[in-house]
Amino acid sequence: MLDFFSIGFSCTAAHQIRRYTSLDSSYFFDWILTPAKALDFFSQPDDNFLCSGNWEIVGEIRLLDKGSGLMFMHDFAKIGSTEAIDPERVESHLETVKSKYVYLKQKTTDAINRAERCVLIRYENEIHSMEEAGARASQIRKIVGRLNSNVKIVIASINAEREESTSEFIFVKMRKGANWTGYDASWNRLFAEAEKVFEFRGR
Repeated sequence: MLDFFSIGFSCTAAHQIRRYTSLDSSYFFDWILTPAKALDFFSQPDDNFLCSGNWEIVGEIRLLDKGSGLMFMHDFAKIGSTEAIDPERVESHLETVKSKYVYLKQKTTDAINRAERCVLIRYENEIHSMEEAGARASQIRKIVGRLNSNVKIVIASINAEREESTSEFIFVKMRKGANWTGYDASWNRLFAEAEKVFEFRGR
């Protein structure tokens, strides 16, 4: 089996990787929201990450870290039984959350470096064309290529205009699921296609 890792945008890819592989290890991108510009943080120092006062709450349920561009939905205290993040308690939790993600960043770096058949999956519905998908794949490869030069990349989108695959990169059109977890059969097809298309050679 290939070594699959989520690289955003949301939790969907991580959920589907766990479902398909029956593995439950957590990595950096699994349970956060990662806009395209925030991907670059993965190869940068942690100095400006989750710093005091450098954050804002977006739509009540997401905390945007202005230093990295990452958004957090699950790591900060909520108001009562709601999904709304409690702004009064964010500052007291910043250091704990930062420590967690600095650890996960190193864990993910090490895992990608060790993986013999490394496949990174980016589920991003804002991508429509092959040109957009190729640009995103190039961005990802630039970030992680220093860790694993043999990495393969899958870009998946429900809005893909057409599909295309090479021995290094796949662009897949997905079916929309009933909720955030996605449509299992469509993800099964993605994983099967990756197993069929990607050829791994010695690093």
